This record gives sequence, structure tokens and C-alpha cells, in this order.
Amino acid sequence: MENFNCKKCGRDIEAHSMDELIECGSSLLKGRKWNDAKAVFDAAISKNAEESRAYFGKLLAECECTGEDDLIKHPINIKDKDSYKKAYQFGDDGFKRDLENYNAEVSYNVACQMYASKDIPSIKSALDTFAGMTGHKDSEEMAEKCREKIYGYAVQHMEAAKTEKDFLTAKSEFELVKGYSDADARAAECASKSNDSTDKNVIYQEALKLGRSDSMIDLKNAIKKLEEIPDYNDAKEKLEIFRKRYQAMTDQTKAGNQQSEIERQKTIQRMQEEEEKKAAQARTKKLIIYAVAAIAIIAFVIIILSGNSGSKSDNKDDMALFENMSYSDAANSPAQEITDLSTYDLM
Repeated sequence: MENFNCKKCGRDIEAHSMDELIECGSSLLKGRKWNDAKAVFDAAISKNAEESRAYFGKLLAECECTGEDDLIKHPINIKDKDSYKKAYQFGDDGFKRDLENYNAEVSYNVACQMYASKDIPSIKSALDTFAGMTGHKDSEEMAEKCREKIYGYAVQHMEAAKTEKDFLTAKSEFELVKGYSDADARAAECASKSNDSTDKNVIYQEALKLGRSDSMIDLKNAIKKLEEIPDYNDAKEKLEIFRKRYQAMTDQTKAGNQQSEIERQKTIQRMQEEEEKKAAQARTKKLIIYAVAAIAIIAFVIIILSGNSGSKSDNKDDMALFENMSYSDAANSPAQEITDLSTYDLM
């Protein structure tokens, strides 16, 4: 740190000996003045680039720890830090053992923290850490607990699996703990079921495609396909939805058919009424024709009879009368008298 003066003597920090720099830096660490402490340890390293204590002090400042005990209590990965590597490189055997113990304790704490999570990759990292520090505390026991926890999650995921992806995920989880319990057998079972689920997925996708159609035939086929795989994915939920849609379409079709039948019956009735009206009109016309013809015949008979018994002049008068009688006169009066006969069927 530029123009940094010692808090004890007020002298420029560059004028301090190595021991004084280490002591000053340690004092600043205890006061949680991390940046100042780091500057002091950097100054010490400038004096001697192979001073392991300066690198360790700088490591504490970077991790914001007041000392060794504080470093151990905080689960912070220190092995990959450059300050740790330098401190280990330039330290004597005793100092290296201390650093290894610090690192082991920190690694153990980090692994314990990862073990407490519900994330399988984190638990696997904890397993690898515990397995790699045999002899440190209860690492072997913790490694076994990690295997048990991963196995338990894999079993849960396998039992809940429905799709190919689900089974493959469970398979990979069992493979993380090969040799543990029946993990190997379960991994093989998951692989087999993932193949089966591939076929089911084809049926499932076909059903979904058909289910999007507005055709009752397609919808019915979609229902049949889902009935083949009721336990796959959300087939049960989709099946219920499709069945309700199909029933609604069926009801709508029936209602439409009923309405069409009503309209058809009305049309038939209307046509029958029109036919009956036409038939009645035809019968009336026939009655009129028959009546006119009957009158004409009667008149003709009267003339014949009158001719035989009367004089020629009378016959002439009768013939004149007949000839002067118009068709309309003959039709109007008698036809009206027999109009009521139109209700009778003369056919």
C-alpha cells in the first residue's frame, strides 16, 4: 500500500522487518481490515518472494478470516487459491503439514455442507471429497451416507419416472453409486424401461396429434391410443379431457340430428297439406264437370222426349231454348247446388 504507515510506530511500512510486517498484518486481520492487511502482506512478499508466512497471511485476508481457527470454521475452498499454493511451495515440512490439515478441515466442512443439500451433483461432490480423505475424522462414514442418499433419490426418481428422459435420469443416478446395494441392477432396469417408454412416447405423441383435431373419428382414435398407455406421462389426464370433448361433440351431434328430424317432419306435413289441398281442388273441378255434363244430358233427354210428344213448333222452341242456353248458365246454378259434394271422393 502506498504511503502506508504502521499503526504501532507510525513508520513507513517499507521500513519494517519481515517479522514486523507479519505481526502488523496479523494485527490488521484481527481488526478485520482486510485490504490493509493484504497490502502489508504484499509488502512482505516484495521483500521476500519466498516468505510462506506472507502468502498465508495474504490467503487469510483474501478469505476474510482473522486466523487459522476462523479459516477452518468457514467452508471456503482454499486449495486452488494462488496464495495457498505459494505458501505450500515455500513452506517447510511442518508448515506444509499445517496447511494440509487446514485444507483437509476446510474440505471436510465444504463436503458436509454439500451433503446437506438436495442436489445430487453436490452430494456426489461431497462423496468424492470424503472418499479422497480417508482417515480424516469420519470421512468413510460420511462417504457411505452420501452413497445412501444418492441411492435413495435415484429410487424415488425411478418410481416416479414416466418418460424416457425420467428413466435415463434415474439410470445415471444409480450409476453414480455403482456397487452400492442393488444400484447396478436398478440402472439396468431403468435402461430397459427407457426403451419401452420410447415406444410409448410414439403412441402418446400420435394421440396428442389426433386429439388436436376437430374430427370425432380422430378424437375417438386418440382415446383408444391413450387407453393403451394409461400410466405413461400425463396420459390419464389427457384421456379424461379427450373423453369429455368426445361426449360434448356426441351430444351436440345428437341435438343437431333431433333438430333436423323436427324440420324434416314439418316439411313432410307441409307437403302433405299441399297435396291434400291440390287433391280437393281437383275433386271440385271434376264435380263441376260432371254436373255440367249431367245437366246437358238431362236437357238433351228432355228435348228428345218433348220432340216425340209435342209439335214441331214446340220442338223448335225447345231447341232454340237449348241452343240459347249458355254453358256458363248451365254450370253456374246446378254446380252451386252440388258444391258440397266436393267432399266426396269420386275417384
